[in-house]
Amino acid sequence: EGGNVSYELKVEKTTAGRRILFVIVLVLFACLDGIAIFRRKVLCKEVSGQKKWINCAMVGIWMIACIPLLVDYLVLGTDSVQCLRETEYMLQGEWGRIPAAHLLYLWIPAGMRWIGFPVATSYKIMIAFLSGAALALLYFLFSKWGKDARLVLAAAAFGIWNPLAVKTLYVMGNPGKFVACVLGYAVLGSVVWILLQKGKSQNKISPWIVFAVLLILVLQVVYYENTIILQSDVQYWYNEEPFMTGE
Repeated sequence: EGGNVSYELKVEKTTAGRRILFVIVLVLFACLDGIAIFRRKVLCKEVSGQKKWINCAMVGIWMIACIPLLVDYLVLGTDSVQCLRETEYMLQGEWGRIPAAHLLYLWIPAGMRWIGFPVATSYKIMIAFLSGAALALLYFLFSKWGKDARLVLAAAAFGIWNPLAVKTLYVMGNPGKFVACVLGYAVLGSVVWILLQKGKSQNKISPWIVFAVLLILVLQVVYYENTIILQSDVQYWYNEEPFMTGE
């Protein structure tokens, strides 16, 4: 209001802070080492050109699916608070209050919270991990039945880009239903894929058709995710008190 204001910032070094820094540096070096090893294999012709582009496409698909995680706040769905509350139950050792099926993925945010990461960061890491694992699972299953990498990538991308998967993960904020949705799609997709392979003709699908389908998928998922981001309430979650106390 026109006056000079003095601010004092006090920084305290904690054990949790040191653990967070160690994990960040460890992950950073692991990523850089992975990129360097992959580049060396490409230069030494240990990885074919097709596999190189397949890996790049997989990373791109995963990054598009994680667009809502790039905001500096947490996009909370209708069921997110229950998931966060159960994470704190897990940290407190109250395992009996957590459904057994939720333990399949709640160990991820619980582990991040034990290290010292904020609630929002732990929740985002869990979503990113589940999206990547779902994509890898779908590609692995479909690649067993089909030889055309373009179709396999398109089918795997649709598994995590379809509106139902995005809605369960971000609008509802329910990782459990997302996992169930992906597994159901994997089973159904594998059955349809096998049936198509048995009755397929010799005519090959044009690359332009695959490109058009993928372009439509990319546009719809980016538009849907941007809509979710713009319509979400801005929530900054750093600790567990607000949702543990009902505030």
